[in-house]
Amino acid sequence: MSAGLAAIGDYVAGHGVAVESHRQADGSGLSRWNLVPADQFVTLLRALRSEEWFDAWHEALPVAGDPDRMVGGTLTSRMRDTAAAGNAYAKTGTLTSVSALSGYVTDGDGRPLVFAILLNNHLDAVKVIEDRIVVALAEFSVGGAGTLPTSVPEPATPPLPADVECSWLKPARC
Repeated sequence: MSAGLAAIGDYVAGHGVAVESHRQADGSGLSRWNLVPADQFVTLLRALRSEEWFDAWHEALPVAGDPDRMVGGTLTSRMRDTAAAGNAYAKTGTLTSVSALSGYVTDGDGRPLVFAILLNNHLDAVKVIEDRIVVALAEFSVGGAGTLPTSVPEPATPPLPADVECSWLKPARC
Protein backbone atom coordinates (compact mmCIF):
# COMPACT_ATOMS: atom_id res chain seq x y z
CA MET A 1 0.00 0.00 0.00
CA SER A 2 2.83 2.44 0.75
CA ALA A 3 4.13 2.12 -2.83
CA GLY A 4 0.66 2.94 -4.15
CA LEU A 5 0.32 5.97 -1.90
CA ALA A 6 3.78 7.16 -2.97
CA ALA A 7 2.77 6.79 -6.63
CA ILE A 8 -0.43 8.79 -6.00
CA GLY A 9 1.57 11.47 -4.17
CA ASP A 10 4.11 11.73 -6.99
CA TYR A 11 1.38 11.88 -9.63
CA VAL A 12 -0.69 14.62 -7.99
CA ALA A 13 2.42 16.62 -7.03
CA GLY A 14 3.46 16.50 -10.69
CA HIS A 15 0.12 18.11 -11.52
CA GLY A 16 0.47 21.00 -9.10
CA VAL A 17 -1.32 19.60 -6.07
CA ALA A 18 0.28 20.80 -2.82
CA VAL A 19 0.90 17.44 -1.18
CA GLU A 20 1.76 19.12 2.13
CA SER A 21 -1.82 20.47 2.27
CA HIS A 22 -3.54 17.10 2.41
CA ARG A 23 -3.40 13.57 3.83
CA GLN A 24 -3.79 10.57 1.53
CA ALA A 25 -4.18 7.44 3.67
CA ASP A 26 -5.68 5.09 1.08
CA GLY A 27 -6.72 4.92 -2.57
CA SER A 28 -10.31 5.95 -1.92
CA GLY A 29 -11.45 9.36 -3.10
CA LEU A 30 -13.69 10.06 -0.12
CA SER A 31 -12.59 8.39 3.07
CA ARG A 32 -12.63 9.20 6.77
CA TRP A 33 -8.82 9.05 6.64
CA ASN A 34 -8.16 11.15 3.53
CA LEU A 35 -8.12 14.92 4.02
CA VAL A 36 -7.94 16.95 0.81
CA PRO A 37 -9.01 20.61 0.51
CA ALA A 38 -11.46 21.44 -2.29
CA ASP A 39 -9.00 23.80 -3.98
CA GLN A 40 -6.55 20.92 -4.38
CA PHE A 41 -9.24 18.83 -6.12
CA VAL A 42 -9.77 21.77 -8.49
CA THR A 43 -6.02 22.02 -9.12
CA LEU A 44 -5.89 18.34 -10.04
CA LEU A 45 -9.07 18.36 -12.15
CA ARG A 46 -7.79 21.39 -14.10
CA ALA A 47 -4.42 19.72 -14.71
CA LEU A 48 -6.02 16.49 -15.90
CA ARG A 49 -7.44 18.32 -18.92
CA SER A 50 -3.95 18.13 -20.48
CA GLU A 51 -3.72 14.32 -20.17
CA GLU A 52 -4.02 12.36 -23.44
CA TRP A 53 -6.71 10.17 -21.87
CA PHE A 54 -8.77 13.09 -20.53
CA ASP A 55 -11.55 12.96 -23.15
CA ALA A 56 -12.27 9.27 -22.52
CA TRP A 57 -12.15 9.77 -18.75
CA HIS A 58 -14.38 12.86 -18.91
CA GLU A 59 -16.99 10.98 -20.96
CA ALA A 60 -16.97 8.19 -18.34
CA LEU A 61 -18.02 10.57 -15.54
CA PRO A 62 -21.69 10.60 -14.50
CA VAL A 63 -23.72 13.22 -16.39
CA ALA A 64 -26.23 15.33 -14.44
CA GLY A 65 -29.86 14.55 -15.18
CA ASP A 66 -29.25 11.88 -17.82
CA PRO A 67 -32.04 9.30 -17.37
CA ASP A 68 -29.88 6.45 -18.71
CA ARG A 69 -28.42 4.96 -15.51
CA MET A 70 -25.29 3.91 -17.45
CA VAL A 71 -24.68 7.57 -18.36
CA GLY A 72 -26.18 9.50 -15.44
CA GLY A 73 -24.99 7.11 -12.76
CA THR A 74 -25.17 8.77 -9.36
CA LEU A 75 -26.41 11.98 -11.03
CA THR A 76 -29.30 10.41 -12.97
CA SER A 77 -32.04 12.09 -10.96
CA ARG A 78 -30.11 15.22 -10.04
CA MET A 79 -30.29 18.66 -11.71
CA ARG A 80 -32.88 17.55 -14.28
CA ASP A 81 -34.52 20.33 -16.29
CA THR A 82 -31.76 22.82 -15.41
CA ALA A 83 -28.80 24.32 -17.26
CA ALA A 84 -26.60 21.66 -15.61
CA ALA A 85 -28.56 18.72 -17.08
CA GLY A 86 -26.46 17.04 -19.75
CA ASN A 87 -23.78 19.64 -19.03
CA ALA A 88 -22.26 18.78 -15.62
CA TYR A 89 -19.89 15.80 -15.58
CA ALA A 90 -19.00 14.97 -11.99
CA LYS A 91 -18.12 12.40 -9.37
CA THR A 92 -20.06 12.13 -6.13
CA GLY A 93 -18.83 11.00 -2.75
CA THR A 94 -20.97 10.26 0.28
CA LEU A 95 -20.31 9.22 3.86
CA THR A 96 -22.55 9.82 6.87
CA SER A 97 -22.54 13.61 7.41
CA VAL A 98 -20.09 14.12 4.51
CA SER A 99 -20.94 14.85 0.89
CA ALA A 100 -18.80 15.76 -2.11
CA LEU A 101 -19.35 16.63 -5.76
CA SER A 102 -16.45 17.50 -8.05
CA GLY A 103 -16.18 17.82 -11.79
CA TYR A 104 -16.74 19.94 -14.85
CA VAL A 105 -19.54 22.17 -16.17
CA THR A 106 -19.83 24.74 -18.96
CA ASP A 107 -21.20 28.15 -17.96
CA GLY A 108 -23.80 30.21 -19.82
CA ASP A 109 -21.09 31.88 -21.90
CA GLY A 110 -19.62 28.55 -23.03
CA ARG A 111 -16.59 28.65 -20.72
CA PRO A 112 -15.47 25.33 -19.22
CA LEU A 113 -15.42 25.43 -15.41
CA VAL A 114 -13.98 23.07 -12.80
CA PHE A 115 -15.60 22.74 -9.37
CA ALA A 116 -15.19 20.85 -6.11
CA ILE A 117 -17.77 20.95 -3.34
CA LEU A 118 -16.97 19.27 -0.03
CA LEU A 119 -19.51 19.50 2.81
CA ASN A 120 -18.76 18.13 6.27
CA ASN A 121 -20.61 17.67 9.55
CA HIS A 122 -24.05 18.34 8.13
CA LEU A 123 -27.30 17.13 9.61
CA ASP A 124 -29.58 18.00 6.70
CA ALA A 125 -29.67 16.65 3.17
CA VAL A 126 -27.06 18.74 1.34
CA LYS A 127 -27.35 17.36 -2.19
CA VAL A 128 -29.75 20.23 -2.86
CA ILE A 129 -27.00 22.72 -1.99
CA GLU A 130 -24.50 20.96 -4.23
CA ASP A 131 -26.99 20.94 -7.09
CA ARG A 132 -27.80 24.63 -6.66
CA ILE A 133 -24.12 25.52 -6.81
CA VAL A 134 -23.56 23.53 -10.01
CA VAL A 135 -26.74 24.88 -11.64
CA ALA A 136 -25.67 28.43 -10.71
CA LEU A 137 -22.30 27.80 -12.39
CA ALA A 138 -24.04 26.40 -15.48
CA GLU A 139 -26.36 29.42 -15.71
CA PHE A 140 -23.75 32.06 -14.93
CA SER A 141 -23.09 34.53 -17.73
CA VAL A 142 -20.92 37.63 -17.65
CA GLY A 143 -23.21 39.01 -20.34
CA GLY A 144 -26.11 38.53 -17.91
CA ALA A 145 -24.86 41.33 -15.61
CA GLY A 146 -22.38 38.99 -13.91
CA THR A 147 -24.68 37.95 -11.09
CA LEU A 148 -25.47 34.44 -10.01
CA PRO A 149 -29.04 33.33 -10.79
CA THR A 150 -31.61 32.53 -8.15
CA SER A 151 -33.93 30.46 -10.35
CA VAL A 152 -32.82 27.02 -9.21
CA PRO A 153 -35.81 24.69 -8.82
CA GLU A 154 -36.54 22.99 -5.53
CA PRO A 155 -35.65 19.29 -5.31
CA ALA A 156 -38.24 16.73 -6.41
CA THR A 157 -37.77 14.67 -3.24
CA PRO A 158 -38.26 15.81 0.36
CA PRO A 159 -35.32 15.90 2.79
CA LEU A 160 -34.39 12.64 4.48
CA PRO A 161 -35.83 11.94 7.92
CA ALA A 162 -33.31 12.54 10.69
CA ASP A 163 -33.35 8.88 11.73
CA VAL A 164 -32.46 7.48 8.27
CA GLU A 165 -28.89 6.52 7.39
CA CYS A 166 -27.96 7.69 3.88
CA SER A 167 -26.50 4.32 2.87
CA TRP A 168 -29.92 2.70 3.37
CA LEU A 169 -31.39 4.59 0.44
CA LYS A 170 -30.63 4.90 -3.26
CA PRO A 171 -27.81 7.43 -3.88
CA ALA A 172 -30.23 9.81 -5.61
CA ARG A 173 -31.83 10.50 -2.22
CA CYS A 174 -28.59 11.14 -0.32
